[in-house]
Amino acid sequence: MELKSMASHARYQTLFEAIADGIYVCDLNDDGSPGRFIQVNKVACAQTGYTSDEMLGMSMGDIVADSDYRLQLFGQALLAGESVQLEQTFVNRQGQRFPVEIHARPVMLEERSAAISLVRNISKRKQAELELQHSNRALATLSMVNHELVHAINEKALLQSICAVIVEQCGYRMAWVGYVQNDAIRSIKIMAENGCEEGYLKRAGIVWADTTRGRGPAGKAARSGQTQISQNILTDESMLPWRVEAATCGYGSSICLPLSRDGHVFGVLSIYSEKADAFTQKKGPLLEQMADDLAFGVQTLRTRQERDRAVKQDREHLNQLQASLHEMVAAVSKMVEVRDPYTAGHQMRVAELAVAIGTRQGLDKNKLEGIRMGGIIHDIGKIHVPMEILSKPGRLSEVEYLIIREHPEIGHEILKGIHFTWPVADIAYQHHERMDGSGYPQGLQGEEICLEARIIAVADVVESMHSSRPYRPGLGPVKALDEIRKNRSILYDTHVVDACLALFAEGFAWKKR
Repeated sequence: MELKSMASHARYQTLFEAIADGIYVCDLNDDGSPGRFIQVNKVACAQTGYTSDEMLGMSMGDIVADSDYRLQLFGQALLAGESVQLEQTFVNRQGQRFPVEIHARPVMLEERSAAISLVRNISKRKQAELELQHSNRALATLSMVNHELVHAINEKALLQSICAVIVEQCGYRMAWVGYVQNDAIRSIKIMAENGCEEGYLKRAGIVWADTTRGRGPAGKAARSGQTQISQNILTDESMLPWRVEAATCGYGSSICLPLSRDGHVFGVLSIYSEKADAFTQKKGPLLEQMADDLAFGVQTLRTRQERDRAVKQDREHLNQLQASLHEMVAAVSKMVEVRDPYTAGHQMRVAELAVAIGTRQGLDKNKLEGIRMGGIIHDIGKIHVPMEILSKPGRLSEVEYLIIREHPEIGHEILKGIHFTWPVADIAYQHHERMDGSGYPQGLQGEEICLEARIIAVADVVESMHSSRPYRPGLGPVKALDEIRKNRSILYDTHVVDACLALFAEGFAWKKR
C-alpha cells in the first residue's frame, strides 16, 4: 500500500508540474484572506522569480501589485464554496509588473479550507488588446478626418477641423499642423492646433534646419519625409529641448507625420498622447495614410481655389469682351440709324420687344442675350443701301425695292466672319423669311428658320407698322397686332405671335429713349 501511495504521489507531482499555468495552493484564513502558500509548481516560480522554498513563506498579498479589497472578496468567495475568476497584476522579484488571469477553486486539505489557483500570464493578450484599441483609435481618426476632407471648402478651416477631430473626438492629448518655411532659420509656421497648452508651440520654437531645435520629430520629418515617433518624451534625447515643459503639459509620446505632394514636404502633422508608447507599429501606417489623405485634401483645395480664381478671371475677361462687343454692336447700330434717321431707334425697339417675347416663352438668359444682340443689328445690311432710298418719302420703284431687299444678305456677309456665341448672322439673314416660304432672300419655311429670327420677324413687323416711316405715318399698335394675328401660323410663328399678343394685352410699352 505504501508503494502504491508513493506511485500516486509521483503521478500527481508529474501532472502538477506539467501544467502550463502557474499553480498556487494556499490556505485560507478565518477572515477569508488568502493565507500562505502550501504548494506551488515550477511555472509559478518562473512567473514570480522566487524559488519554491521562498514561495512557501509568502502569501498572495506579497505578489499582487495592488493588494486591495479584491483579495478579501477573493478569499471570502472561496470560503463560501464558490469558484472565482478575476484579472490581477502581479509583481515579480525584480519589481516588474505583469497582468494575470486567475481561476481559483476552494478545496479541503487535511480538514483545512484552502484554495488552488491556476494563474496565466496574459501580457501578450493584453498587448494585443492594446494594439487593437490603438488600431481602432487610428481607424476612427482616419475615418473622421476623411469625413472632414470630403466637406472641406477652406484650407485653414480644414486644418483646424482636423486637429479638433484628433483631440476632441479621437481622444489624443494634442495635435498641430505646421508648414515649412524657406526663411533664414527654416522655421515651421503653426497653421492650426488643438489641445495645446497656451503658448507651448510658440515657446517651442520648432524649426526644420539641422540644429538642436530642428532635430526633434517635426524637424526630422520635414527634412527626411519620414514619420518620426517619440515613444517616451521623458527619455527621448531628441526631445530634450522640450522635455520639461512637455512633461508638465502631460505629453507622454508623439508621432510626427510629413505632409507631402509629388515628393515635396510642405508641412507636418504632429499628434501627442498623454501616455508613453501610444504609437504602435500597427497604428503608424494608418496615421500615415491619414496624413497622406490630408496632404491630398490640401492640394485638392489649392487646385480648386486656383481653378476658381482662373474661372473668375475668365468670367471677368468674358464680361469685358461682352461689354466691348455690346459697345461695338451699339456703335454699328448707330451708324445704320445715322444713315436712316427715319428708323432711328427701330433696331433697339425691335430688340426690346423680341427679348420680351423670348422671356414670355421661357427662353434661357443666353438665348435671350443672342436675341437682343441680333435685334440690335438685324438691319446692319442697310449700311450698303443709298441714303436717298432709305429716306425717300414716296413709294419705292421696283429697282429701289430690290436694292432694299438685298440688306439681309449684305448683313449676313458682314456678320458671318465675326465669331459670336449666338446666331447673330443668321438672324440678320433670316428676319424677313416667312413660315409659308413666301419671305426672302432664301425662301425658307417653318423650322428651317431659326427661332431667334422668327421672334425678330414678328417684333420687326409690329415695330415697323407701329412707328412712322418716310412714306407714311405710324399705323399704331392695333393695326400692327391685327397684322400678326391675321397671319398667325401663315407668315409668322404661332407661338411667337401668341406671346407677342399676350404681352400687349398685359400692357407692354417700349421704354422711352
